[in-house]
Amino acid sequence: MNSATALRLQVAGEALRILENTRHTNYQHNLVIDEATGTYDVDCSGFASYILGRVARNHLSLIPIVTPLGISESRLLAQDYYDFFSQLPNETIDGWLQILYLRDARRGDLIAWALPPPNPDTGHIFVVAADPVPVAENTLAVMAYDASDIHHYDDSRGPRQTGVGSGTFHLQVNSAGKPIAFQFNAPDPLVPTSIAIGRIENFET
Repeated sequence: MNSATALRLQVAGEALRILENTRHTNYQHNLVIDEATGTYDVDCSGFASYILGRVARNHLSLIPIVTPLGISESRLLAQDYYDFFSQLPNETIDGWLQILYLRDARRGDLIAWALPPPNPDTGHIFVVAADPVPVAENTLAVMAYDASDIHHYDDSRGPRQTGVGSGTFHLQVNSAGKPIAFQFNAPDPLVPTSIAIGRIENFET
């Protein structure tokens, strides 16, 4: 393992550790985390921020909080992650870079999208658990570690369970290979939206 890939693999490893330690989980915006009891009551951005806070706190601090109109939050939301990733160059700056093409996403990368108002959620963010796999023309399956109240393909959460778990998204790409739409599960439709992929790397010394 070289230094360029070590940190993103730590992100994936921490996400998996949390899944294996989980005894109680619920998807909610009021975050409650207790490692001793295995309690992770979080939403998607809370889950991502908790992981980065444990693995790469200095990288996390570089992501600005931009509170959307009508939402009173003082923490990172999915839209903040999307905004940050979408403005990154495709070369490493301050330990971050943007991955432009879904086929190049790798374990430990972070994928985020934004949803416009009046949607009550600002979007979604998840940790890539495995390399994307083509499943149809212009569509790739991406296994994810995340917190969600919507079940995915091959979801690890029980029928009535929400919160932390793993599952697979289907993401549609354009002719260049950039992600342009997501699908949680069948028969849900593909939802066109802006999607960005961020990769974390060690700071240059």
